[in-house]
Amino acid sequence: MYNARSSTLIRRFWGQTKIDFALKTRADPASQGDTHIVFYRPRNFHASTSNIKLYPSHSVCRSLNTHPFRMRYASSTASARAFPDPRTIGIVRETFGKWERRAPLAPKHVQALAQKGIKVLVQPSFRRAYPDSAYAAAGASIQEDLLPASLILGVKQVPVSALLPERTYMMFAHVLKGQLENMPLLDAIRRLKIRLLDYECITETGDRGGARTVFFGRFAGMAGMVDILQGLGQNLLARGYNTPFLNSPYTYMHPGLDAAKAGVRALGGKVATEGLPREICPLVVAFTGRGRVAQGAQEVFELLPHEWVEVKDLPALVASAQGEGGREGGREGKALQRKVYGVRVEEKDMVERMSTEQAVPQASVQSIDPPTPSSSPSYARDEYRLHPERYRPIFHERVAPYVSVLVNGIYWDQRYPRLLTKAQMKELWHSGLKGGGR
Repeated sequence: MYNARSSTLIRRFWGQTKIDFALKTRADPASQGDTHIVFYRPRNFHASTSNIKLYPSHSVCRSLNTHPFRMRYASSTASARAFPDPRTIGIVRETFGKWERRAPLAPKHVQALAQKGIKVLVQPSFRRAYPDSAYAAAGASIQEDLLPASLILGVKQVPVSALLPERTYMMFAHVLKGQLENMPLLDAIRRLKIRLLDYECITETGDRGGARTVFFGRFAGMAGMVDILQGLGQNLLARGYNTPFLNSPYTYMHPGLDAAKAGVRALGGKVATEGLPREICPLVVAFTGRGRVAQGAQEVFELLPHEWVEVKDLPALVASAQGEGGREGGREGKALQRKVYGVRVEEKDMVERMSTEQAVPQASVQSIDPPTPSSSPSYARDEYRLHPERYRPIFHERVAPYVSVLVNGIYWDQRYPRLLTKAQMKELWHSGLKGGGR
C-alpha cells in the first residue's frame, strides 16, 4: 500500500474495475474539502506502485504532484458535472438585482415534485420571498451545491461564473434580441454546452409566435406603477415641487399587494384634498399596450383620483390649464390640480404610414401597396405588422409633448420604429413641453 503521506488514503477494490483515492484539501488548495477521485483500473493492473499508471475516468482533469509519482486526477466537481441526476432539479439564488425576491418555484410546487420522486435542491437565500425553511418543509434540500441537478431553474440571468456545463437552464436570459450586455452569457452557454430554455420561448403549442405560458403579467404592471409613483415624486422634488408622490414607498417596502394598494389610495386622498402644484398640471400619464402589464399598471393608476381622456383631447386639456388669463385663470381652476389624467395610446397614435417618397426601399420589400379600403389612410394594422418599414414614428409629435409620465407596455424589436428616441427626448426637453415643461 502507498502511504508516503499520512493524509493520503488509498483504497483498492481488487474485485472491481476502479480505485478510489481520497486526498485531503492540502493536496488541492482550490478544493473546499476532501477531493474524491476515481480512476478506472486497467485489466492488467499490477500491485507494484513503483511504476504505476492510472487512467482517469473523466476528461476534465488537472495535474497534481504527489510523491513518489505524478497522477492525473478528476475532482468531485468534474465527476458531478459529468453525471447529473436526471430526476434532480436545482433552484439558484437570484443575484442579478439586489431587490430580486422572486422564485421560479413556490414551496407547494416543490412538495408536488417531491411526491413524484423528484429531488429539488435549493440554494439558500435571505432575499427570496419564501424562506428556506418553507422549502425544507416541502421536501427540498437546502444546499449551495447544485452539481447533482440536471435542470436548474432561475428567474433572471445566472452569472457566467456560476454556470455549470452540460446542464439545462430555464430563466429569462434576455439574449433573444441580441442584447449586447448579455452576449458574454450567451457565449458561455454555447461554450459550456448548456441547453437554454428561455421563458420567452415557451408557448402553449410549442410554436413560435404562439401564446406564451410564462410572461410578465398583471403583478409586474402593478409593481412597476407603484415604483413609478415614487420615482415621479423624486423627479418633481428635484425640479422644486413637493408632492404627495414622494410619500409613496417603493414596491419592495410593502409587505403585500393589499398594503401597496392601501398606500396608493392614501396617496390619492392627499392629491384630492391638498392638490398638486398648478405648474405641473394637468398631470397626464400615458399607457401603451393592451397586455397584462399595461392592465396591471392601470389597475394601480385607477386607485388615484383620475379621469381618462383621448389622445385627440390632449392639446385642449393642456390649453385649458392655462386659459386666456394664464394658469391661474384656467377653465377648471383647481379641479385640474386635484386629480391625474390617463390616456391609453393606441398603435395608430404611435406611427403613421409614410408616403412613397418618404419610404426607404429595401431589397426584400416590394413596391408600397395602398392601404386596404377598410383601414385608415395613415395606418393599417395588418400592413404595419407585415411591413413596419413603411411607417414612421409620430408619438414624439402627437403624444409626448403633453405627457408627464409614460408607462410603456408594448412589445418592440428592431423591425419597428422606436416609440421615443433619445434624440427626440432631448429635443422635447430643450424646446419645452406643452404646458410649461412637464
